[in-house]
Amino acid sequence: QQQQQQQQQQQQQQLEQENEDDPFTIISNKINETEEQLKKINKLIENKKEDIGKCDRNLRSIQEEIKSIMESRQRILNSNSILFGLPFEEQKNIDKLDTDIRKQKEVESIIAESLTSSKLYLNSLNEKKEQFEKVLLQ
Repeated sequence: QQQQQQQQQQQQQQLEQENEDDPFTIISNKINETEEQLKKINKLIENKKEDIGKCDRNLRSIQEEIKSIMESRQRILNSNSILFGLPFEEQKNIDKLDTDIRKQKEVESIIAESLTSSKLYLNSLNEKKEQFEKVLLQ
């Protein structure tokens, strides 16, 4: 009985090996792998698009903040006579606003760099997606 079980196991393994070597099975497995890769790439693309959207909104928000600070700065300058110099308190306010503008511009630069790299990564994902789609069409 044990010998019979061993023979059945060997026959089963031999059948599985023959199936794995079958060209149709090989092609079918490759198609399944490619489709799985395509699903992963599509998910990455969706995630990256969401990241880009968030980044874009943050960038616009920072740009609005900078614009607002610059308008405040200009109001202070417009409300004082520059010929006689700014009063000490007003000069402190201008200096603080200049510092705020500098900091916001640094943040803006960082976000813009992140946005650029995200867009480049998205482009590479789209290229990979196209390659996988071409493979599936063949």
